[in-house]
Amino acid sequence: MLAQVAKAFWSLWDVRNVERAYRVRSAIYHHDLARNHETLGMWGLKRYPIKTNSFGFKDREIREIPLQSERRRILLIGDSFTEGIGVRFEETYAGLIAEALKPRNVEVLNAAVSSYSPAIYYRKTKYLLEDIGLGFDELVVFLDLSDIHDEATFYELDQDENVIAVSDWPEQLISRNQPASDRERFMSVLQNNSVVLRFLSALVERTLAQDQEYGACRKMDKAALAAMTNLERSLWTINDTVFEKYGKAGLEKARGNMDRLLTLLQRHRKKLTLVVYPWPDQIMNHDLRSKQVKFWKRWTEEKEVPFINLFPAFIIEENPETTIGRYFIPCDMHLNEAGHEFFAEAFLREWKQFQ
Repeated sequence: MLAQVAKAFWSLWDVRNVERAYRVRSAIYHHDLARNHETLGMWGLKRYPIKTNSFGFKDREIREIPLQSERRRILLIGDSFTEGIGVRFEETYAGLIAEALKPRNVEVLNAAVSSYSPAIYYRKTKYLLEDIGLGFDELVVFLDLSDIHDEATFYELDQDENVIAVSDWPEQLISRNQPASDRERFMSVLQNNSVVLRFLSALVERTLAQDQEYGACRKMDKAALAAMTNLERSLWTINDTVFEKYGKAGLEKARGNMDRLLTLLQRHRKKLTLVVYPWPDQIMNHDLRSKQVKFWKRWTEEKEVPFINLFPAFIIEENPETTIGRYFIPCDMHLNEAGHEFFAEAFLREWKQFQ
């Protein structure tokens, strides 16, 4: 068992070292991706190709993006779901949406990065619009369930409206200036990284279940499903105790930052569309009338903002375990390639109604 724990431990450090090579600090909106960068990302034991363009957006190739476009331009923003963790860009819903809208002379750019939330959506968009001068016509925000936890727990806007971390977890995403020794890395985990310690036992189970070549659980069974559900970061819509713990406060902070974002976009005459979607916990609990849906539907109605609710697309009248097994990475809450394809199709059906 000790050897298995060590394997899981160093597997986690492999992921962190690979990922931190291209995840960089931003003094304005906390973190971003390196620009014009090509590498192999790592999710679990799976390595997958990553390329970023001149704005640090994940893309199909390294390329220079002009500030202005003759085509209509849509900017996507969200967290790891929209970044497309574990999946090459062409097979993410961002990449599939971009390809589907090409014949309509629409350009799609993906500004999403793992662990973003409304505070960063607002500040990064402000930076792109007012500091860089990036031209776009519509911003589509994919508001993740974990955004509410991140707003309540991780991020604040300082007096200059720059995003700062109030927890050590977001700092783990960012590359260090100098490489750490094995001893420094080990001591860092023991002394400073309570998040890693909390998740170590789960990581052990996941590592033992993973296929060495593909880095995914061998099959969707009860153990895999257990690793994907009953997660505190998504339970706030279902569990009243978790909602009181951070959900209520997180929603209020998220609303304030979304208000800021909308005011910014209105000042620059840009359109906003808001999208919500479920995690496996919501699918398992048939959470159609979710707190997430009701809260943001009410907000979009008050603000006259297009609202796309993808909960019904995933929460259907079949065995929820079948849906989760079909569309999600086993032992994970993120979408697999089939899930990204399904998501893109569902989004486009709804989005076209607002055009």
